[in-house]
Amino acid sequence: MESDEEKEWHAEADRAFDALLAQAGTRPPGSKPHVADEVKSEAADWLVGLALRCDDREYVERWCLRIGNGLPPGHPLLGLSALCVGHLSRRFGVVSDEARTLVEELAARCQRDPSDVDGNAISGVEDVRCYAPVAGRRVGEAP
Repeated sequence: MESDEEKEWHAEADRAFDALLAQAGTRPPGSKPHVADEVKSEAADWLVGLALRCDDREYVERWCLRIGNGLPPGHPLLGLSALCVGHLSRRFGVVSDEARTLVEELAARCQRDPSDVDGNAISGVEDVRCYAPVAGRRVGEAP
C-alpha cells in the first residue's frame, strides 16, 4: 500500500509529466528558452528521481513508457526515458516486456540518428540487458 508521502510524490510527478506531454513539440525551432524548458527540466528531475528512489517499479515504468512513446523525435527526454528503465532494471532486476521493447527501439533509433534519440538510450539498453536479462539469453547478448 502506498504511503501518504508516496501518494504526494506520485501526484506531483503526474502533474509534471502531464504538463510535459501536453506541451511536447509546441516550441518552435530556434525560439528562446521559456516555460517549456522549465517543464522539461522538472519532468526530467522527477523521472530520474523516481527511477532511483520510488519502490513502485510499475508506476515509474508506466511513465517511462508514456514519455518514451509520447514525445516527438528529437525530444531530449526520449533517451532519458530509456535510461530510467535501465535504472529500474538495476534496482529491481526485472522490467516488463513492453519497457524492454521500448528501450531497445529507442537505442536502435539513437544508433541510426543521434539527433532523434540521445545516447542515454544506449546506456539504458545496456543496463536492461545486463541487469534484467531475458531468460535463455546470455547477459549482454543482443536480441
